[in-house]
Amino acid sequence: MARAIGVDCIQVVNSIAPQTYYKDVTDRIKFYAEHENAIQITPGPSKGLTCPASNAGAVVANNAESCAGIIYAQAIRPGTRIMSANMMMTPDMTNGLPAFGDVGFSIHETLLNQSWRRMQIPAISVSTSWTSSAILDYQAGYEIMAMIMSVVMSGSSAVMFMGALHAELSFSPIKAILDNDVAGIVKRFAEGIEVNDETLAVDVIKEVGPCPNNFLDTEHTLEHWRDETYIPSSANRKPFKSRDKESRKNAVDIARDKYNEIIRKRSFHKLTDHQESELEYILNDARSYCRKKGMINDSEWASLQKDLASDNYPYA
Repeated sequence: MARAIGVDCIQVVNSIAPQTYYKDVTDRIKFYAEHENAIQITPGPSKGLTCPASNAGAVVANNAESCAGIIYAQAIRPGTRIMSANMMMTPDMTNGLPAFGDVGFSIHETLLNQSWRRMQIPAISVSTSWTSSAILDYQAGYEIMAMIMSVVMSGSSAVMFMGALHAELSFSPIKAILDNDVAGIVKRFAEGIEVNDETLAVDVIKEVGPCPNNFLDTEHTLEHWRDETYIPSSANRKPFKSRDKESRKNAVDIARDKYNEIIRKRSFHKLTDHQESELEYILNDARSYCRKKGMINDSEWASLQKDLASDNYPYA
């Protein structure tokens, strides 16, 4: 279906900690490799439970599981596109549950990114979207910010984090807008600074001189101030005393307004007639297969046929 509409897919493969691949998983690796799919190898050990409790030992165990899948895929078809990932858990030993958003995630993600960069294998950070918070609160913000900053600065090839709450069991489009600002802040930080005669501005400093002079009206300020910072779209930076009822909105309120505006102005990318036809052919083949195998009973089949005959199909 992905190929029919001209997009690519990454197939996720999970090992079983400690140090195990079930046969159905190795069969999938073989199938994906033979069909030239990209594969994301994603172990998920829990520190102190299914891998060592120490971050260093956990990374060794995690990488061993990843390497086993990568080597197998390359043995099936050399050149198979590979991306490494991990879902390593840091448990809260007081209750045995995963401590989503724990700094331990930041530490081992950093270690993993550095080791995979050394091996020149792309690595995607997926635990960056994890927070134990189920609502849009301060906890969700600081847990996500710590994760995203650590993985970007340690060299992750890709980062997944937009909009997730409560260990990705829920998603908030409003949080996605807030996370977009987080991405902008981290991106600006990762860009660093350029040091040259222009940015050192020694001549400008000499020209302006001591107090009471200032740099506000210099060409240098006009030229550089936007590049040296990032302005969040959802932050309220107005002076508190001057805020009226409308301008007292907090970041969540502002993000919600932006979300409503996006929905109001939304547009859709439509598939071509050829793409629609290709998808329908694949779906019909799958429906017939499931019907023959008894995976769809008579009642379900009748309901499906009624749905397919609906004027709303394909749900435009």
